[in-house]
Amino acid sequence: MIVVKNASILTVILLSLLGLIFSPSVIADANWDEDGWLNTSLATERLNNGDEFGCYEIPGLSWNSDPGAVAGECREYIEKRVDASLWGENPVSTYTPNSLTMSQHQIISQQGFVVHGDANSLGYTAWHNSTDIPADLWDWYNLGRRGGSLEQVVGSVDTVKDAVEEGGLVNLYWIGRVNEATIRHDSAIEAYIR
Repeated sequence: MIVVKNASILTVILLSLLGLIFSPSVIADANWDEDGWLNTSLATERLNNGDEFGCYEIPGLSWNSDPGAVAGECREYIEKRVDASLWGENPVSTYTPNSLTMSQHQIISQQGFVVHGDANSLGYTAWHNSTDIPADLWDWYNLGRRGGSLEQVVGSVDTVKDAVEEGGLVNLYWIGRVNEATIRHDSAIEAYIR
């Protein structure tokens, strides 16, 4: 009887440890150093110019395996460090890979992200022109890229102008940092959209 009781306690302890090992927040905290980019003058400049901060990934978590955990950790990471945009501390949009299903997008939405991705291969999409407005919730999950990149050398003022003249949402993309390299924005594009 005592052996069974101890075995039950041991089983509970082992299951508790396994729960900790596979817990998304524990996995996300697994030995990584943040780069500190959100505390740089470039990040402050981008925030003041109307950019919104989001995440491409969270170390130790997978968009495909648990998109809710990635979105939740991303939201928490940003909110603890900086306002997400000029309009508030909470981020409303996030990157998503093109491999997620509609149900995974709904899970991300439950984390407070209304707009998901910009080139994610979903069948539903909106705002390609001035009359193509979002009619359903899932239209916000795939706004598409319109206007190109805000990145220096990659972006083009003419591409942005063409998108603006066509009407609808102009959705520029820009990656602020890749590993240790800071990716500068195109000042001519920024001057045009101001």
